[in-house]
Amino acid sequence: MALTARLTDDANNVIKLLVDSAPAKAALQAHQAERTLSRRGLIAQIKALEAAYRKFQPQLEAAAAVAMARLKDAEAALLAAQNGANHALAAKSSAAYTYTAQRDRLERQLRAKAPTLCSPRFIRTCWTSSNAPASSLPFSTLRRPPTL
Repeated sequence: MALTARLTDDANNVIKLLVDSAPAKAALQAHQAERTLSRRGLIAQIKALEAAYRKFQPQLEAAAAVAMARLKDAEAALLAAQNGANHALAAKSSAAYTYTAQRDRLERQLRAKAPTLCSPRFIRTCWTSSNAPASSLPFSTLRRPPTL
């Protein structure tokens, strides 16, 4: 362990000697200058990008505002169309219900007033009002009902 510590100390001493040498200092300064120039170039690109963004930002915001206004108008038109369609469907449903109710009522009245085909009164009326022989009547197989 003592040997490892001594080698580490020797390596640190060599690195310190190299860092303090003039060629190492010159290389380090050159590297730092290169990094500084690179960073300045990146900063200049960021500033140019920000300037371009600021230049087009008002136009983009205006276009977005116009698009949002059109969207709100379209949504209002859609809502109005949906309300109109809902009213039309409700009117159609109401008219269909009214029609069905009135037709059912009239059909019930018609059935109530119509003679039944098998009632003795209807058959008697058919036989007496017809001059045709009994065999030609549609109910020829029926016997004459007894009179009441």
